[in-house]
Amino acid sequence: MSLKIKLTGSLLFIFLIVGVVNFTINRATILQSLVKIEKSGAIKDLNRITRAFETEVQALDSLCHDWSAWNYLYDYTKFQTDEFIKNNMSLSALKSVNINFLAIYNEKGKKLYSRIYDSNYNKRLKLKYFPVKQLPRDHFLKAFNAKTTYGKMSIKGIVSTSKGLMIMCSRPIITTEETGPAQGILVLGRFFDNKTIKKLNSITEVNFEVIQIKNKEHSENISNILNRLKEEKQIFQKNNKVLTCYTLIYDLTNNPGFLIKATITKSLSDIGYKALNYMETLTFIAGIILLIVLLFLLNSIIIKPIGKLSDHAFSIGKSGDLSHRITPKSKDEIGILTNEFNMMLENLEKREKELLESDERFRSLHNASFAGIVIHDKGVILSANKTLSTMSGYSVKELLKMNIIDLIAPENRDIAIANISEVDEHTVMDGLTITINGYKKDKTRFLVEFQHKKIPYYGKYVKITEIRDISKRIEMQKEIKQAHDELKIIFDNSPLGIILTKNERVIDHANQKASEMFGFKSPDEMVGASARIIHLSDEMFHEFGEKYRNTIFKGEPLQIEYQLKSSSGEPFWSSVSGKVIDSTHPPNLDKGVLWIIEDITQKKKILEQITKLATFDALTGIYNRRVFMEKAETEFKYSKRYKTGFSLIMIDIDKFKTFNDTYGHHVGDIVLKIITEILQKSLRDVDIFGRLGGEEFAVLLPSTGDEGAYNMAERLRRSVEKTTINAEGNELSITVSIGVGSHSTETENVDSIIKKADTALYRAKDNGRNRVEMF
Repeated sequence: MSLKIKLTGSLLFIFLIVGVVNFTINRATILQSLVKIEKSGAIKDLNRITRAFETEVQALDSLCHDWSAWNYLYDYTKFQTDEFIKNNMSLSALKSVNINFLAIYNEKGKKLYSRIYDSNYNKRLKLKYFPVKQLPRDHFLKAFNAKTTYGKMSIKGIVSTSKGLMIMCSRPIITTEETGPAQGILVLGRFFDNKTIKKLNSITEVNFEVIQIKNKEHSENISNILNRLKEEKQIFQKNNKVLTCYTLIYDLTNNPGFLIKATITKSLSDIGYKALNYMETLTFIAGIILLIVLLFLLNSIIIKPIGKLSDHAFSIGKSGDLSHRITPKSKDEIGILTNEFNMMLENLEKREKELLESDERFRSLHNASFAGIVIHDKGVILSANKTLSTMSGYSVKELLKMNIIDLIAPENRDIAIANISEVDEHTVMDGLTITINGYKKDKTRFLVEFQHKKIPYYGKYVKITEIRDISKRIEMQKEIKQAHDELKIIFDNSPLGIILTKNERVIDHANQKASEMFGFKSPDEMVGASARIIHLSDEMFHEFGEKYRNTIFKGEPLQIEYQLKSSSGEPFWSSVSGKVIDSTHPPNLDKGVLWIIEDITQKKKILEQITKLATFDALTGIYNRRVFMEKAETEFKYSKRYKTGFSLIMIDIDKFKTFNDTYGHHVGDIVLKIITEILQKSLRDVDIFGRLGGEEFAVLLPSTGDEGAYNMAERLRRSVEKTTINAEGNELSITVSIGVGSHSTETENVDSIIKKADTALYRAKDNGRNRVEMF
C-alpha cells in the first residue's frame, strides 16, 4: 500500500469521527438549549396574562373597598333611603366606573337593593343573570362579632354567568374609618367581555382567548389538556411556527373555572434548527475542502519531495551527471538526505553553483517587480519578466519572439517608435516616461506608463523598459472624484446644519442648512469667522471649549443639547454632535472638527408641555393627585428624619354638587378655578397645594405643627367665606369644610395622616359645614 493511500485513509477516518461528534453535540446541547429558552419565554408570556387578570380583579376590589367603607352606604343599610340610591347608585353613576352589577345585603343576609345592566347596550338585565350561588353571602356575616380588620376582608374572582364572564368582588359594609360592626355586604360585578380581553391582549402583547370549563362540552384536544393541567401548571403544543400555551384560571370558589389559550409565534428553535443544518452543511463542505487541501499539501511537502529525491538519485547513479542539485526544504530526514547528496557534488560543481545562484538572484529580482520589465535591442525583446506576461496575456516564451512595439496600441506606435532607437554609451535617455495605451494578446487596450533607461548588456548598450498598468489607478482617481462630488452634494443638501471648524475653532466650511439656521444669507458669510458668532456670549464660547475639548481630543463623539444663537441674537436650543476629523491618536485638532447641528427648540417646547400636563391639574393649574402624593411622601420622610412638624389640610367645597346641578358643570369649573386662586393667595411659598379630585383639595404644610396648621386652615376658610364669586352673572357665596391632620407618632405614614385629615373633614361636614376640625 502506497504512502498516499495510507494518508488519505487516515484523514478520511478523522474527518468522519469529528463530523459525528460535532453532529451529536449540536443536537444534544445547542438545539435543546434553544427549545428550553423558547419554552421559558412562553411561560413568561403566560405569567403576564395571569398577572393582567389579577390586575383587573384587584382594580374592581379596590373600588369595592372604597364604596363599602362609606358612611352614607353604612347609613343606608340602617334606613334604606331612596335619596341615597337616586343620588349615588344611578345607572349613569355605575356606568361611569364600569360596574355592571351591584347588590347590597344587610347583616341578616337580606337583599336591600340590587341592579344589573349591560353597558354595551345600555339596558338593564334581570337579576337571574347574576350567579348568586357562586358567592357565599354569609362569608362576612359570620365575622360580625369577630375582632378583625374589616378593611382587609374580601371575596374576589371571576365567575361564569349566562351573559358571559364576570369579575366579582364582595366586602363588608363598614364605616369610613373601617370600623364595625359590619352592617351588611356590598357586591360589585363587571362583565369580562371581548373588549376587556382585547385590552389585556394589548397590555400583555400576547394573543390569547378565554375558554369556559363548566357546563360545556369540549373537543377531545381541550379535554386532554384539562386532564393534563390537573398535574401540570402549563401545557405547550407546537405546530409549525406557532406555540400554543394553556394554563388554568381559578374561579371565585378557588376551583378550576377558565382555560387560557395563548397563541405565541415562536421560531427560535426552528431558526436554531435551520442554522444548525446550515452550519453543519458548511462545516461538511469546509471539511471536504480542508481534506483536499491537506492531501494536496502532504503530497507537495512529503510525497513529491521523496519521489523527486528518489528519481534524481536514480538518474545521477545511472548517468553519472553531477550537474543536478536538489534544494533541501526542511531539516527532517528528507533534508538530511538531500544535504548529504549535495555535499558529494559540492567540490566538483562549486563554480557552476555560484553562476546558478547569481542567475537565480537576478531572475528573482526580475520577476518580483510589481511592474513589467523588458530588455530589448532596437525593439527586439531579449528578456521579459512574469509580471509583464501576466499584464499582457502572453507567455514569457511568446514575448521573447516579439517586438516591444507589439505591446503598444496601433494608434500610439508612432510615439513609441520615436523613443526606441539605437543607443550607445554616449546616448542620454535615463528616466524618460510616456503614457500611452498598451495592447494585450486579446486585442484589448489598457493605459500604461513606459519608462526607459539604457544599460550595458553583454558588451553593448540596450534599453530596459519598465511598463506599469495605471488603468486601475486612473479608475480609482475617477471613483475618488465621484465620491467627493457625492459627499459635497450630501453636505450642501443635508437637512441638518453642518459646520467644519479648524485652527482655533474658525469656521472652514458650512452648508446651506447651517447658514439658514443661524440667519445668514449663504454659507460664505460664515466661512472664516470664529465659532463664537453662534454662541450666546464670549464667556459661553470659552466655557464650551474648556468643557468639551477633552472629549473631542480623545477622539470620542460628542452629543449634547446646547443653546446657540442666530445672527440676529435670537437664542435657540439645538442638538450638537461633534467628531474630530483626524483618526490618529492623539488627534490633530487643527485638521478640523465636524459639527452636526439640529434645531430642537420646538421639540423642547413640546416636551415642556407634556411635562406640565403630567404634573399639574388641567383645570386649576395646581399639582395633580399623583404629583401631590409624591411630594407629600418626600416631605414626610424629611420631617421624620429631622424631627420637624408635618401637617396636612383636606378642603372640600360645601354643597358643590348643588352648584353643578343648578348652574351646570361649566359654572362648577369656574368656581373651582376661583376657589383655587383664593386659596393660593393665603398660602406660603413652601406650602404644597394640590387637587385630589372633584371638589376636594389638599394642602401640605412642611415644618408646621397642630396650632400652625389650624390657624392656616381657619385663614383659608375665612378667605373663601368672605368672597362672593361672580360666575357668568351668578353671584355665588361659597364655603368650605376643612379637616386638619398632623404627624404625631413614629409609626405613622403619609396615608395615615391623610386619613386623619379626611376624618376631620367629614366631622366638619357632619357638624354643619363651613368649619375647621382637627383630628
